[in-house]
Amino acid sequence: MGRNAANERKEQGGSKRRDATESTALIERFMQVGVPPGQRSCRRIVLNEYFDGEEERPCQGGEEACDVCRPSTELQRAMAGTIDVAGEQATREQEAGGHEPAAFTTGVMTSTGIQEVSVDQDETQAFRESQHDRRQAKEIEMEQSRRQEAQTRRIKSRLEEWRGKCISCAIDGRPFDHSAWRCEHAKKCGAYDMARMVQKSTVLEGKFSCTMCFAPQSMCHWFAPHPSKPGWYVASRTGQGKVCPFNGIMVMAFACAIHSSEGPYYRRKWASDATADGLRVEDIEEHVTKLEAWAKRGDGPIVKYVGAEVRLNDERMSRWCIVFDNTIRRVEEMQSIWAGAARARREEGP
Repeated sequence: MGRNAANERKEQGGSKRRDATESTALIERFMQVGVPPGQRSCRRIVLNEYFDGEEERPCQGGEEACDVCRPSTELQRAMAGTIDVAGEQATREQEAGGHEPAAFTTGVMTSTGIQEVSVDQDETQAFRESQHDRRQAKEIEMEQSRRQEAQTRRIKSRLEEWRGKCISCAIDGRPFDHSAWRCEHAKKCGAYDMARMVQKSTVLEGKFSCTMCFAPQSMCHWFAPHPSKPGWYVASRTGQGKVCPFNGIMVMAFACAIHSSEGPYYRRKWASDATADGLRVEDIEEHVTKLEAWAKRGDGPIVKYVGAEVRLNDERMSRWCIVFDNTIRRVEEMQSIWAGAARARREEGP
């Protein structure tokens, strides 16, 4: 028993001396990381190798970075915009007496381990600004896409809502629940003759719109989805008669608006839209009301302008759809103003 106890004490003493030696070596390796100052490595490599047997595994995401790798973490936060680089730099400059260097050295994780890089503060700020610009551009693109989607739905809704109604009488405050093609007021003001001329002279760019109503085939009741080609449509006139149910609705709405008692207002608004789109015609507000402006089929700047193809997201359509949507929007805005004025007069009493 005495000899066994002595042997055990000797073994334990040897184990303790080995542990002490290994601990001393570990501490020395741990403390030598980052020395001299220009050297870059990672303290966690030493710890992971000793405790877990993992070789060359530095600080990773989800772990608290060691003091050697921490500058790299701060750089990543700065680039992500999660810290105020300018504010922290000003604080450091104030603490250092205003002698903060324009660049600093940090460690960056690469496929071969931690690499030393020099980062300029101006470059970091420029990177953040470029990220901000890209985010803004993406937000603008998404907002434009949402607006175009809403406009597409609005055009389809207004085709249904104003089908068989007279824009001329709606603008002039008369009952308008009848077709403008059969309205005597539309004939007297010149809207009927102009609409007939426009209907014959317009040549649509592309093959994605109905040639009678100028609406996209996806919105026209005369067309149905192609059985084998996604995004294409085929004529399907069964049960719809010989005439497109929206026949002439867009051109008649525009003709009635610019020939109505509020014609100057609608002509001015349309001319502003067309000019913004790049159309250049002398005396455009007056020229658009003249039949000779629409006399030649597919020819003339105004005819080509309204027949051109435009896109709202993935929906192809003629520019007549945009003209129609803007016209109806302004008619509805004016009706809302009139309705508000009428309510105010009723509330005031006699």
